Amino acid sequence: MFKKGIIIGIGMSAGTLIQLIATPWLARQYSPQEFGNLAIFMAVMAVLSNSSCLRHDAAILVVQDSRVNPTVWLAFIYVIFFSFFGGISISMIAPNLLGVGYSVFKENTYLLVLGAIGSGTVLLACALSMRREEYVVNALIRATQGLAYVVFTLYIATGLIEGWSYAWGIIGILSAIYLILNTQTSSFATIIKQAINLKEYSLILTPTFLLDSIALALPIFFLNYSYTASEVGNYSQINKLIGGPLLLVSAVIGQILIEKTGKYYRNNQSSYNIFKNSIFILIAISSFAIVTIILFGSYLVDLVLGNGWRSDTLFLLLVLIPIICKIIVSPVTCVFLTHQKTKYVSTWQILYIIIIFVVLFVATKLNIKLELFLGIYALTEVLMYSLYYYWAQKVVKNYK
Repeated sequence: MFKKGIIIGIGMSAGTLIQLIATPWLARQYSPQEFGNLAIFMAVMAVLSNSSCLRHDAAILVVQDSRVNPTVWLAFIYVIFFSFFGGISISMIAPNLLGVGYSVFKENTYLLVLGAIGSGTVLLACALSMRREEYVVNALIRATQGLAYVVFTLYIATGLIEGWSYAWGIIGILSAIYLILNTQTSSFATIIKQAINLKEYSLILTPTFLLDSIALALPIFFLNYSYTASEVGNYSQINKLIGGPLLLVSAVIGQILIEKTGKYYRNNQSSYNIFKNSIFILIAISSFAIVTIILFGSYLVDLVLGNGWRSDTLFLLLVLIPIICKIIVSPVTCVFLTHQKTKYVSTWQILYIIIIFVVLFVATKLNIKLELFLGIYALTEVLMYSLYYYWAQKVVKNYK
């Protein structure tokens, strides 16, 4: 099991690491404005592609063997249908409703559709490879997109958005071939019957997952609405540069924590000590990151990104604070899962998206400086994730 986890972890992190390694070249070839346009494009495409299969990627993992084929084909049909019509709808509505900052979709409609279909198909291939226990295949699928993006963007495509979408398109085609080779066709009647059987995935799980995806994208949405593409690009690049490595470390600790807390819960033992030690390690890592940013942040950003990018310490810290909240607190989600207290997660998600939307919406209407906007967002993140941590600690402490 440990070996399988290592393989999956390598696949999940390799794509991100490849992009981080290529950042110095990408940042010197493309401007902050171009990265800003890519950031809003990626945010919308992530919401679209992650929900286009109506969470049937999860169904692929749990249905009976006899139901795998129609489930895969049903999910694939959903991906194509909702990516196509969703992409066209967004391209038509967003520029008129939200302003010139969203004109990037009208100019790149086919790329949005291509990227969403490719990304959604990759989700299905990853789910099927996990079910078939083909962990090397799963890792390759996850890692190849990052490599394809770097190659396309540096050497083939004429822009970041084009390179991003073409990379997803190519990996999506390879994923579709994998799905075709490892499934058998199902009749239309069988697929319709399976759609009815799995309606809870469409009607219950999808809205929750969609809200979660939108919540993650809200900062980019509001930044793009009120500030220039260049400012959005600076924010997104610093977020990726600083947050990428930290979130990978957090994910690893989260995997260890879910394994340990699950084991303790099954044995009727308290997992408070492993919970406390994990949080302590994450706080120590976060403290080191903060000190590093204060002492060397400006120099390191200038070294990696080159000229033309924001590297002042205040800006870096404002971007870092929400990341710190996520890496410290997000891994404790497993406590709610292993202790069967998922109501806390759903309650917090609803509170989070309402509060973060209201706060950022009001902030955009005040016409404040970017630094103050980021400060308000960071404070909101601290308060919300503090509540999440409090509930997690309460669950662990109260378990006898």
